[in-house]
Amino acid sequence: DQDIFQVGRPADLLMFVLSGEALVMDGTDEPRKLVQKSVYGEACVLGITPVHPLTVRATTLVVAQTVRRRYLLSCIERAEGQSEVFETLVKEVKITQATTERLHLRMKRMPCFREAQLAFLEVLSRKAEDEFFAPNELIIKIGEPCFFGQTPLYVLLAGKAVIENEHGVMQNMLGPGELVGEGGALGLAAHRGSNVRVLGGSCAHCLRIPGPTLEEGLSEFAEEHGTFEALQHMRIEKNMQFMAKRQAWMNQIAMPALQKVTLFPKKSQNFLGALAAPLIEMTFKKGEILVGVGDLS
Repeated sequence: DQDIFQVGRPADLLMFVLSGEALVMDGTDEPRKLVQKSVYGEACVLGITPVHPLTVRATTLVVAQTVRRRYLLSCIERAEGQSEVFETLVKEVKITQATTERLHLRMKRMPCFREAQLAFLEVLSRKAEDEFFAPNELIIKIGEPCFFGQTPLYVLLAGKAVIENEHGVMQNMLGPGELVGEGGALGLAAHRGSNVRVLGGSCAHCLRIPGPTLEEGLSEFAEEHGTFEALQHMRIEKNMQFMAKRQAWMNQIAMPALQKVTLFPKKSQNFLGALAAPLIEMTFKKGEILVGVGDLS
């Protein structure tokens, strides 16, 4: 077995695996596998992480291609329409390069960890990984099974994300410094209850804390359970308020409007409710075009 990247070594490469298999040595019983078409090193090539946070070890013969930072950034600058996609990440690079602050200290400044102990955050940061998501990509998917000690916890570092219900209706918005999927990671939910999707035309950067690492931290610092549980209860309360407001809108506005549509001869309440469930309320300014001639319908 040969190390492709070693923890603590200077880093400025993005690696694309063409064939073979490697492991990201995060200290867990089931380290992440890199196989054909896997990509590794996004944080390194962008300059967010100046050194390799973890060792990557080849378990078979690995054939890979690499791209250096200066070449990638040059391509982004020259590529039409790509600068917007990387805009949030470029801003994050400028912020992180201006400081030598260690990850657990940076986490301490985030709203979700403001009350947490530094020693606890240091445990979480040891095996945390950077993970990047494309515009509109799902960070977590509704229905995924969750187990304490296995399911990862995400922290949004750059970009924005939206929480969606099963119909794709936005329930809430998340910004940098907020947790993603804490209910499933803590084992408070057996399945993911919502989709969390990257918002807008730019990428998002998350810190992925493996389930075993979270379990290790909470077993050593049991008092930190309270912070996560309080946040989860607050999220549940917000979701309930959203659902009540959404139901009122469906009953008072959406369903009465659908009753007037002559296309539906039999208008049972169940039918109208099912039809209204995925509807999204939109507003248009005076003079704004709702539908243009020739638009795809």
